[in-house]
Amino acid sequence: MNSPHPLVSCLCLTRQRPLQLKRAIGSYISQTYRPLELLVLVRDDDPESKAVVLSYGRDDIRLIEFAGQPERSLGELRNLVISHSRGEYFCQWDDDDWYHNER
Repeated sequence: MNSPHPLVSCLCLTRQRPLQLKRAIGSYISQTYRPLELLVLVRDDDPESKAVVLSYGRDDIRLIEFAGQPERSLGELRNLVISHSRGEYFCQWDDDDWYHNER
């Protein structure tokens, strides 16, 4: 079924904070707006965060894994995750913030 609303890509960069990531994913799941996708960018040396993302088993929550070396700036990491987004719009989805369900 096609939605009359544009897809919004929520972009989450995380590193070794699985509890905060679970809370951020919970906030994403509780959003009332649809359609959405959540892209979680995780370094290849962070198995806990990777396991959190994969544990949901949802097509709209996608793991984007990247090599930790060479080091990259925050801007480069944001550009990397944006390059994987499918949405017409995107928003930053910080792993350490709380989000209202109508964000």
